[in-house]
Amino acid sequence: MRKSAQEVGHSSTLDGVDPALGTLSQHDRRVRRLRRLGYGAGLATVAVLTVAACSSSSSSPGTTSTAPAPASSSPSPNFSTTPSFPLPSPSKSPSSLAPQPTMAMCTSSGLKVEIGSANGAAGSTYVTLDYKNVGSAACWLYGYPGVSSWNGGQIGEAAVRDTAVKPSVVDLGPGAIATSIVRITDEGVYSPTQCDPEQAVDLKVFPPGSFGFQLVPDEFTACAGSVPLLHVEALTTG
Repeated sequence: MRKSAQEVGHSSTLDGVDPALGTLSQHDRRVRRLRRLGYGAGLATVAVLTVAACSSSSSSPGTTSTAPAPASSSPSPNFSTTPSFPLPSPSKSPSSLAPQPTMAMCTSSGLKVEIGSANGAAGSTYVTLDYKNVGSAACWLYGYPGVSSWNGGQIGEAAVRDTAVKPSVVDLGPGAIATSIVRITDEGVYSPTQCDPEQAVDLKVFPPGSFGFQLVPDEFTACAGSVPLLHVEALTTG
């Protein structure tokens, strides 16, 4: 008895022959399905292992990184700059070693400068200048006055300091006098070309430490040339 085509197709499907797979037996189909399932499971396993490895790598640092060292609980040494023993104190302060005037310095406006005496010697005239305190309070002077020849303007060089007398502080009470000596060299000691003589009518005098000056009348022949005509000593007590 011959089967129809529909019956043959239906029978082949039941026997395990899939039209899409050709005439493979049921055993071959099962082998292929198991291979597909095994391949998929292998891929899934690789994916799981990869994810686990990445997770482990992100959570654990590599061998090149080091964990921070714990803070030391031992205290650091304390080096104090303060000595543990008392330092000796100086017997005298520096300020006590220098003169400390308790009064103000004399100024030109509080002094009257005038010639006290004049004496001639070989080739020079020695003029003593008096510096009188005309103020109501005591004051002090120290050092050399500034002196030059004058006739409406300065003539020649200012006086050279004579260091034979060492400077010292001179205290001047009201009415007290300090003195300094000015030596005026005769113009004849120099040649006319060196001296370039001119007539002076005053000595222009700056008291020590003062910016103000006074003109002290005194007529003599001065030198406009660059020669040391005048010499002045430091102030002393009158």
